[in-house]
Amino acid sequence: MAGFYLQFQALKDGQAAAGRLSKHYTELAGGYPAKGTDSTIFGRLDGAFTLAALLDRVESEVGDELRFAQRRVRSVESTLDKVWDVVRRTNRANGAGDDGTDDRAAV
Repeated sequence: MAGFYLQFQALKDGQAAAGRLSKHYTELAGGYPAKGTDSTIFGRLDGAFTLAALLDRVESEVGDELRFAQRRVRSVESTLDKVWDVVRRTNRANGAGDDGTDDRAAV
């Protein structure tokens, strides 16, 4: 794979960003779904019970989507960590350093 260079900083930055996003999605998902919506908040509105049930369903789906996004972003973070490990092992096997102090590492 001569001529192929990997940017260590890009791996580090991507992994850090994925970690931050994962935590952010975890925090957001913690509030969903809220406890059941009380239909009385809609007053005498016809179909208040149906509207409250629909709101509960939307909140449940939002929570599911946030948790799904969090798992995907955590997977990206984990994958970047695995790439980092493979690069280190490859560099060691080729006699190159693996500390990432060089801006680019030949793979």
